[in-house]
Amino acid sequence: MKKRTKRAIKSILRFLGVVFLLILLAFFIQRTIGYKIQESTISSLINNLASERAEKEELKEEVVNLKKQLENKTLEANTSEQKNTEVVNDAHYLQAKFPSDGMYYVDSYENTFYTDSMCTKPIESKPRFMSPVIDENLKSQNGFSVKALRLDDGSICYCPMDTLTYLVIESE
Repeated sequence: MKKRTKRAIKSILRFLGVVFLLILLAFFIQRTIGYKIQESTISSLINNLASERAEKEELKEEVVNLKKQLENKTLEANTSEQKNTEVVNDAHYLQAKFPSDGMYYVDSYENTFYTDSMCTKPIESKPRFMSPVIDENLKSQNGFSVKALRLDDGSICYCPMDTLTYLVIESE
């Protein structure tokens, strides 16, 4: 029985050794898999962080661009407002310089009038004037003296200083 007992003990010890080795093997496998899982998790977190940083930089650039656009729009709005103010001021100036009395006038000599102060672009149709006042104290960009008159649409036309102009009330 001693032999049987010894054999049984040896078998049990072998069995326990195999079980112990399997437990160790399972422990190391679990540790290795866990390490790889942790490594892949860390690597995905690093990738996410990098993409979030890139996205943050893109958002910063977009904010800078939007600020520039806002500044440009504000500048445009201010410029537009200033132009509107200038147009109103111009209208007041024109009304003061060339007051309208409700009558329309024509040039009795049927002279040629121009849309620009250098007298290069003639008005094709016979002009009607909303004011009998003629401003004779103007110098054009080319240095010539010109006269200015206000048309019925509110714009200004010009003629050379030496043009004899005589405005009469338009007959219907």
